[in-house]
Amino acid sequence: MSKKITPQITSITDKLAYPGMALAFLASASEVEGQIVYTDLEPDVAVSFSTYSVDIDNDGTGEVEITRTEFGSMHYVGITHQAAGVSVLGLYYSGTMFPKQLQSGDPIAPGDANWRNEATGFLVSFYSYGQWAFGDPHGFLGVRFRSGADTLYGWIELQMGYNTTYVQGYAYEIRPENAINAGDIGETTGLQALKDGADAITLYPVPAVDQLTIAGLTDAAQLRVLTTTGQVVEAGRSVVPGTTGQVKLDVGALPSGTYLVEIRQTDRVTTKTFIKK
Repeated sequence: MSKKITPQITSITDKLAYPGMALAFLASASEVEGQIVYTDLEPDVAVSFSTYSVDIDNDGTGEVEITRTEFGSMHYVGITHQAAGVSVLGLYYSGTMFPKQLQSGDPIAPGDANWRNEATGFLVSFYSYGQWAFGDPHGFLGVRFRSGADTLYGWIELQMGYNTTYVQGYAYEIRPENAINAGDIGETTGLQALKDGADAITLYPVPAVDQLTIAGLTDAAQLRVLTTTGQVVEAGRSVVPGTTGQVKLDVGALPSGTYLVEIRQTDRVTTKTFIKK
């Protein structure tokens, strides 16, 4: 999903220039209760024997790192708080913190007694213990974090698999000390048109060797190339598509691997994945 960035709230839209890994939007207060910034990861980010830093407010500093690893026959999916002031909704088992698996619509609120500020926690341990180890593998992680002097509330959408965990998106309420419901993205009008526009953007060839072609652009854009952990490897490039709606990006100097190209246009931020051979 994707949303239009509400233009009159410039302080928030400016933040979207940082490593948001997908389409983002700001819903107006007249359309939802509160104001929500949502980032939809397209495609979902796969975490398998790796880590992924979730930057909920897209300010360049990750709040929560998702890790999937194993030691022999012991399998773990865990979280690490990367920024000061981060807490998650969780419960204790035998002295270990296990983040709660929230369902769509569950409240994420200041007054909840289950906020935990441990530096680490297990989503799944041995694939037997933890809130995410049984039943439906899909759910939401409730997060509380600091942005300057403000305390904000948000969620991270996850899909748990045996070998791979998928990070599907995240959102937060921009008003300090205001609750948000798990899965709430604050619907706005014009959603389908924006989604269709984002889906029209394609990358080729796959894999890329020296040049990557970005097709389907309808207007000027700012491009950034990032690693899957959010490290910027090329930033601030302005492009204007020709009559074909295409631009070419030189990627020959990049090491082989998987990268993200962030395409910021007037009304949307789109992120696509490509492979460098």
